[in-house]
Amino acid sequence: QRLLTAQSAADSDQKAAVGVHDVNLDPDDIAALGTRIVGIRAEPDSIHLRVGQILPLSKLHILAVDAQGGLLGRVWGYNLRIAGTVVTMRADTIVAQKVGHTKLDFHLTTAANPLGVTVPLIVTPADTVE
Repeated sequence: QRLLTAQSAADSDQKAAVGVHDVNLDPDDIAALGTRIVGIRAEPDSIHLRVGQILPLSKLHILAVDAQGGLLGRVWGYNLRIAGTVVTMRADTIVAQKVGHTKLDFHLTTAANPLGVTVPLIVTPADTVE
């Protein structure tokens, strides 16, 4: 118990120093947080790309949240599902292929936390100015 308390205090210090967005939660961290994780959210919560534009997945933040909506850290261990043919995946990058809309479905990979978030993605023509 003392070790867990010390780890929790160290985690709080790290979050205060670098910001919760920069605290990476690995599968062991997610397992340790257990039921404290009640949801995940994505930042940004929607994506707009032009045909031909690329988006590295590292630009998306998938964040674990607690019951009060507080951020617990960034999740890297997720499954991603993309419906349709508006975009394609190349390694860890999304490539906008044609005009349209789709959604990105992110789900935690841990069986103990079957949580997910959906991010709408809109692709506009290449010559559209935003």
